[in-house]
Order: sequence, then structure tokens, then C-alpha cells
Amino acid sequence: MMRTLRTILLLTATFVIAAAPAYADSASATMAISVQVIGRTLLTVGQQPASVEVTQSDIQRGYIDVPAAVAFQVRSNARDGYSLQFEPVSGPFAEAKV
Repeated sequence: MMRTLRTILLLTATFVIAAAPAYADSASATMAISVQVIGRTLLTVGQQPASVEVTQSDIQRGYIDVPAAVAFQVRSNARDGYSLQFEPVSGPFAEAKV
């Protein structure tokens, strides 16, 4: 008896759910979105010599030429660009001209 009653209730619920019309409506709205992109600059060293040899003639001349010794790659999304500045940390060199 209980099983029959449960079956009847399930069938009735299924019929009621299936017979009820499904109401779906669409709506639209306006939304304002703002984004702030932070400027970012990345500097990577592509290649550099393991060592630099300074000869006596380089010392007398006052500088050394190291052709294509260091390669940098700069990637930036900064609107106002970027600036590279080289400063000696320590050692015998006073400046680097690029």
C-alpha cells in the first residue's frame, strides 16, 4: 500500500512539473567597466661574455671596445616609454657607452 501511494505521488509530481509551462524571460542591463593597466618594463640579458680581457694598449688608450659583447632585450607596455641607465657597481670601469 505504501509503495503504491509513493508511486502515485511521484507520478503526480512528475505530471505537475511537466504540465507547468516553463517561463524564461530575457533582460538586459548596462554595466560600466574600467580597467587600469599598470606599466611594466622587463629587461633580460640575452648574452654576455664570461670575461673581458683588458690589454696594455687598452689601458693606454683609456677604453676598450667589446663589439656585440652584451645583448639586452627590453619589453615594456609603459605609455611614456623607458630609459636605460648604466652605472658601475665596482671594478676598473667608470662608465659604459652604448
